[in-house]
This record gives sequence, structure tokens and C-alpha cells, in this order.
Amino acid sequence: VLVFALPSIGQPDDPAGIASAKGTTDPNPQSYSVLVTSMLELSVVYRNVLHSGLEDQLVLPLSDQYDSVLCALVTDVDFDSEPEILLGTYGQELLCYKYRAENPRVATTARRHCSQQPRGDFHL
Repeated sequence: VLVFALPSIGQPDDPAGIASAKGTTDPNPQSYSVLVTSMLELSVVYRNVLHSGLEDQLVLPLSDQYDSVLCALVTDVDFDSEPEILLGTYGQELLCYKYRAENPRVATTARRHCSQQPRGDFHL
């Protein structure tokens, strides 16, 4: 289990939430997500658990097709200011997942309202 904070996104010109990290006021709180991995089942991300509980889940596709997941990291691998999920397996495989919103225009609108997360899924 890994808990990670997604940056609050309040301004279209500040997609990474950098202004809020620097101490300027941002009306949108951070949303916390929980990554749950398993030896036998698919790994899952529960998004915005403080607001949605365990209702808003995204499955990491094909994560059950490899050996047991031994480690996980959420970081910006490709320097696009968006976090990716890395899973390391017992068989020395490294799986990298990137989130893609279904509709970029809907994602921008949903980001303005922090209670709504843009719909989409993770891709390997």
C-alpha cells in the first residue's frame, strides 16, 4: 500500500500546482490516492480517498500478468509534471503506468472543480 498526494490543480496556467507548493493560496485542497498492490490480483489506485472513500478505483492493467509486486514508486519519470506509477516485480520487471484522461477538454473542466477527478485510466 502506498499513499501519495496528487497536486492540487486550480489554475490552467499552473497545471502542476507549483504555485500552491510555493505557498500562494489555492482554494483547492490536495487529493490523496492510495495504490494497493497484490501478489495474485490486479494492482489498484483508489483516487481522492478523503472525498470518495474507496469508491473511485482505477485498475492498473496487466499488473497481475507478472510476478509478485515487491515495490512501488509514484514519481515524474518523463518530466511532464504528471506523476507516473512504477511497479517492481520479483522477476525483475519494471512496470511504468501513465494516466490518460478520456477527454482533454473534460479533464480541464474537472480539474477546476477539485471534487471531480477527470475520467480516464492508466496505460502500461
